[in-house]
Amino acid sequence: MFRFLADKDVRASLVAHRPRLLIAGSAMVGRGLLGLAAPFFMGKSIDVIVNRAAQPELARYIALLLAFAVFTAICQWWMRWLWIGWSRQAELRMRDGLLGHLVGLPLGFFHRSRTGDLMSRLTSDVEAVRMGYGPGVMHCAHPLVMTSGAVALMLSTSPMLTLIAMAPLLALFLVMKTILPTIHDRALKVQESQADLAARAQESFSGARVVKAFAQEAHEEQRFRALSEGFLKDSLAHARRRGLFQCLIEIFAGFGGVVLFLAAGHMVIAGSLTVGDYVAFTGYLNQLIWPMIALGWTLALFKRAEAAHERITEIGDEESEAGQGKADESESTLPGSIAINNLTFTYAEAQHPALIDVDLRVPGGATLGVVGPTASGKTTLINLLLRLHEPPEGTVEIGGQDIRDLPVQRVRAAFAVVPQESFLFSQTIRENILFGHEHATPNETSLAVERAGLGPDMDSFPDGLDTVVGERGVTLSGGQRQRTAIARALVKDAPILILDDALSAVDTATEQKILSQLKPVLGDRTAIIVSHRLSAVQFADEIIVLDAGRIIERGDHRSLMASGGAYARLWRLQQEEQELEQL
Repeated sequence: MFRFLADKDVRASLVAHRPRLLIAGSAMVGRGLLGLAAPFFMGKSIDVIVNRAAQPELARYIALLLAFAVFTAICQWWMRWLWIGWSRQAELRMRDGLLGHLVGLPLGFFHRSRTGDLMSRLTSDVEAVRMGYGPGVMHCAHPLVMTSGAVALMLSTSPMLTLIAMAPLLALFLVMKTILPTIHDRALKVQESQADLAARAQESFSGARVVKAFAQEAHEEQRFRALSEGFLKDSLAHARRRGLFQCLIEIFAGFGGVVLFLAAGHMVIAGSLTVGDYVAFTGYLNQLIWPMIALGWTLALFKRAEAAHERITEIGDEESEAGQGKADESESTLPGSIAINNLTFTYAEAQHPALIDVDLRVPGGATLGVVGPTASGKTTLINLLLRLHEPPEGTVEIGGQDIRDLPVQRVRAAFAVVPQESFLFSQTIRENILFGHEHATPNETSLAVERAGLGPDMDSFPDGLDTVVGERGVTLSGGQRQRTAIARALVKDAPILILDDALSAVDTATEQKILSQLKPVLGDRTAIIVSHRLSAVQFADEIIVLDAGRIIERGDHRSLMASGGAYARLWRLQQEEQELEQL
């Protein structure tokens, strides 16, 4: 049940805040012991009144009651402030650690995971774990002190009454062994339902444009309502179990109180127990009732924390990318030359290779064009260069070094990439362009904007580069998003530039203008241009044509046209289509 307390981030935070937690623990002990003083002095006061003893003695007991009340409140404040404050620090550490692990996971993990589910684990699951080691531990440790002290004082007052009062508690523990496992199962179901709900909401909001285009608002409402009702059903089932547990605690406590009243009343009448001792004993028993209620609450809290920790551990058990880590800043930038040696690659879930016997040399400063039909292996080739998937050993080299022998971050630092899907963050255009390169000067930023062909659009943006682009850049056109992504790549001073079908959303004239502006930018940079539009690669030093994962043709534009193969046929077809569009 308490495995979540062994989380590495929680343990590290315990060590880092040891003095603070020792003070908090002392305050818990003090709060518990001081809370037991009230019944003791109340009983003494009753005996003074019954026996009509001297008034100064009664005044002394009342003064002590007031003093202990003040010290109890002080201990409680320190206990809550220090312990709950630490739990927030540990929560921060755990969430940061989880996010740090997530960003280091391979791309395949994110392909098979839902964004909403990951968000739920980062937020509600981490919060559930914090409730376990924060308020849960505090409300468990503090009542344990009160329980042990109360039982000791009860035994000193009357061992017989103590046995009578504790009998219902023994029966309660037997019942707990049956109910608690079902509370854990219900708690895990609640966490999973909440994750499903978050995932559905995230997908609906991200796909708002598609939902509206197909007039599926009512359908999305229905799907969300079904998940919401499922979450409600699971939450109510969990609440019923917790409610049953709390109800049993109240029943056993009430039953014990009745039995105690009958037994103690008989002892008072017989003269073997004073009225004050009975009042004090009842106070001690009442101090046990709160721990019993707190025990039910905290055990249910621990079960939910355990269920949430299981979901967090599932991510923690995922292996990070091979060679993940920061590149050594003292190491020089990798040269731009690329060598691919008889590369054959098959995805884990696929039956047929995505690339077969690909052999390629790209000298530093050269431009390579990659063309081919859909599913020919173009994007797979780029992903292997970036180590988004692991290539076989010895098949991919940059600057003469096998990329598997290099840190992942050093490999990726050698590339500036404009992917097929130009993802933009919900920030300003400027922040998107400078993503990861905030040190770029205003002149470098303006130059990247002009060379990416985004300059003419500046007048249409209400705040220029400081215009917020909205979720995933929804306020920009497809072409504007692509050109913003190109500007972002140009700002990065990397030896290799990859344009992965990055001009598909602009017309041919704009494409040619952007490419002409890119030529002087390339300089000594190596460039890889992936495109379905052959006009984007015609100036490349070498062009390869991929089909079903194999290189079926290679050469420059002139030699490929002269050979009359697949490239020449596709070129003529695209030229005819372009002429028809201009009619």
